[in-house]
Amino acid sequence: MNYDTRTLIIDIETAAERFDTLDELTQKEVLKTVKTDPKDTEVYEAEIEKTMALSPLLGSIITLGVYDVEKNIAKVYFNPGEHTGKTIEEFKEGNSTFTPMEERAMLERFWAGVRNYSHIVTFNGRGFDIPYIMVRSGVREVQPSIDLMGQRYLSTRQSPPHHIDLLDQLRFYNAAFYRCSLHLAARAFGIASPKADEISGEQITKLFYAGKHEDIARYNARDLISTAKLYEYWHHYINFVV
Repeated sequence: MNYDTRTLIIDIETAAERFDTLDELTQKEVLKTVKTDPKDTEVYEAEIEKTMALSPLLGSIITLGVYDVEKNIAKVYFNPGEHTGKTIEEFKEGNSTFTPMEERAMLERFWAGVRNYSHIVTFNGRGFDIPYIMVRSGVREVQPSIDLMGQRYLSTRQSPPHHIDLLDQLRFYNAAFYRCSLHLAARAFGIASPKADEISGEQITKLFYAGKHEDIARYNARDLISTAKLYEYWHHYINFVV
């Protein structure tokens, strides 16, 4: 793809804190939002994990992936999981580099690099990834370098950076009524879905505590590639603005 801009795809994966380590009041706050029948233990526990992982107040970023569209290079920073007691080294696969580091270091590396791009691309980034990154940056005392939540409605009058949330674009800022997920969009455009593999987002917390850190990082990389391909379709066939 040949653009006159610098384009960065962003995606994160998150995991919940361990529920049994929370204080009693916090546990009660979490359980207020869980609607599953407690008698169905497996489903109930999975819902608790999902609820916590989706909140930057109860979870953390365990992989933060970025993909430079023009250079065709992906970098995935992932939590090596000290709870497992094993040592994980940086590794490369294809055009992707996977680097183990703690959450604070991920965020510092992210904010140092993202300010160099004119176009930031996510899928549901305004609803999830970017707010999560912002809050976790505050928790880890890391200063954001640019505002990625402003200028939601794309316009030729905007100044960079442009944050292009493909969920916003494919649903036309919620004007369209149909459901849209990355899997459904990828399927429609003939893109290999990262959700069609053995890993899904709802399994991430369990996989993290089971020591499957490299597998989660690879899953994150697949999300980046699928989002990049979806962006290519949007940019060439649907985009009228940037």
